[in-house]
Formats: sequence, structure tokens, C-alpha cells
Amino acid sequence: MSTGAIVAAARNTSYSPASVRKAIEHTLEYLTPPLPAIVKRGDHVLVKVNMGCSGARDPELRYTTHPAFAEAIITTLLDCGALVSFGDDVARAGRYNETIYRATGMADVANRTGARLIDFISNGAREVRGGLHFPGNI
Repeated sequence: MSTGAIVAAARNTSYSPASVRKAIEHTLEYLTPPLPAIVKRGDHVLVKVNMGCSGARDPELRYTTHPAFAEAIITTLLDCGALVSFGDDVARAGRYNETIYRATGMADVANRTGARLIDFISNGAREVRGGLHFPGNI
């Protein structure tokens, strides 16, 4: 039995939903155990995306998770029967959440997938100092 880590990557040159979904599926082929064995129907799954909150930046600037990538991950989890929520700590930016959700394309992802878009801060999350040198916070 191998004790080494498995790393999977997929080349993807566009942000078309079909292309991103295919790349995600390719990398998940190497997951052991397979995703459906890990994520069961009815499981609650939280996906942390980056919305580049300061300035509500467009995904093409690469400060935010591209909505095509977020949607591919979320759809894959939904296919397993998961109840998916996704979001970031947008309230920390001091801006109206809906503005950031629209600017980053995450509002559209929520509408297309039915996943619940949340703000970690307004839902009671708080930063906790970790014991590791890097990253310093978890």
C-alpha cells in the first residue's frame, strides 16, 4: 500500500462551464475514496470561495474565485446529494453584500445551482488564531 500523496491536475484554457466542469471531473477521478463515498445525500457541505471583498473585483482580475469554477465544484457536490452553502467573509469589507455577490458572479451561481450563498461574518463566524506558523489563522 502506497503512503504517498496523490496530486491531480488538469489543463484548462477557458472558463466555459463545460470546460471547467470537465477539468474538475478529471482531477476528482484520482480521489480515493471517490467523492460519492465521502459526500453522502443530505450531508451539509460548505465551500469557501474568495470574493476579493475589498473593491468587489471582477473574477477576471483573479482576486476572486471564478464563478465557473465555483459552480463546477458546487454542482459536483450537489450531484452527490449534498446540501451546499458557499461564501466568504464579505461583511468585513464594509460593503453591501449583494453588491459583492453580483460583481463576483456568485449571485448568479447561487441562482443557477440553488446553493445557499452566505456571508461568514453575518452568520456568526469569527477568526481563530491557529497554532501553526503558516497560515497564522484558521
